[in-house]
Order: sequence, then structure tokens, then C-alpha cells
Amino acid sequence: MNREDLLKDTSPEEKNFADFQEMLNNVNTMGAGAQFIKKEDLFRIQILLIHLFVDNLFEEIIRNSPVNDFVKYKKRWTVSELSFMGFSRKLEIIMSTGKFDKNFRKSIVALNDIRNDLAHKIKIDLMKQKKRIEDLEVQRPFKKKEVLSRPLLEQLEISVVPYINVLFEYLILHIKKQKLNLILGITIYEKFYEGGNKNLLFILNRRNENVQQEKRD
Repeated sequence: MNREDLLKDTSPEEKNFADFQEMLNNVNTMGAGAQFIKKEDLFRIQILLIHLFVDNLFEEIIRNSPVNDFVKYKKRWTVSELSFMGFSRKLEIIMSTGKFDKNFRKSIVALNDIRNDLAHKIKIDLMKQKKRIEDLEVQRPFKKKEVLSRPLLEQLEISVVPYINVLFEYLILHIKKQKLNLILGITIYEKFYEGGNKNLLFILNRRNENVQQEKRD
């Protein structure tokens, strides 16, 4: 299915979702055939993009949710308040809905901590985060053993992407009461770079087709 057909009858929010997916893959193409670009630098950019998108989803959910969804707080935040609110605070508000589990929180907290290091330090020692990243939940179609063979930042991406879908579904289905057409997938693409390196490829699927495929599996 070409991109035009994929985005047919989609909402503005889903078009933004598609732009996000395209940006992630555009980072990969920056390194195609460019030997002077380190793979770790590409991951750094992708992690920053993923964190930014999750932060935007947090704000959309908080801004548009009924007050009663936030059991602990029962208040509405202004756009100005949200713009000055830290990521961790937004996460705690999101968690207060009771709709997201401990594995979601674990992956998102790891994303935030590592993003902060990547954004504020020229060099970071990822080995200090090795056990933490390797302990994150891995969802289908990936197997834990396969994921553990990947670079650490790639492991983090594989853990976080399914939760981006969870957030996006919650925003579109539960809060905005709209039809959801798209879901973000992730796969290891054997020859995305010249030279045959194995790299992550971010894929948009029509949601109904994906649900049917899961039933067949």
C-alpha cells in the first residue's frame, strides 16, 4: 500500500503520527552510505524525536481528558501550565488514570532518563544503563534473545515504540472518540544501508489489517 492510500481518511492527529514515523526513518537515510556518521549518533537523534513525540502525546492527553480521569488530581491544566511542566510530572499525571501498567512506566522513565543524558552530554557511558535497558519488556514480534543482540539504544527503541501506540490509541479512541486507522510497527530491515547492515525500520500499518494479522498468528 502506498503512502497516499495509507493516509486516506485519516485525522490530522494521524497525519502527525505519520510525519513522526517518516522522520524516524529519515534519520536512518542520513547514514545510508555515509561512513563518517556513527550509528550511535543516529540513535541519539531518534531517541530525542521519540521523547519529543511522547511528550506531545502526554500534553494532548492531559489537555483533552475529562477532569475525572485524573483520580489523584481532579483538575484541568492550562496550556501555559503544561508548557512549563516537566516530563516526569506529566508522566505521573498520565499514570494517575490507572490505564497504564508498570512496564509502560518503566520503559518511559528509562526513555526520559537516557534522553536527558543524550540531550545534555556530548558523550555518555551507556554501559551504566545496560542492565536497566536489558530488563525492559519486549513485545511481539520480537524475541528477548534477538533484541539483546542489538545496540542498547536500539533495544530502548524496541521497548518504547509499542507504548507509543498505547498512548496514541488512548488519545484517539478513549479521549477524542475517533476512528483509529494507523498503528506504528518496527522491524529489523536487513539491507536498509548499503553494506547490508541490519537496522530498525519504522512502519505504518492500517490498524484493522494489523489486528487481523494478530488473530491469524
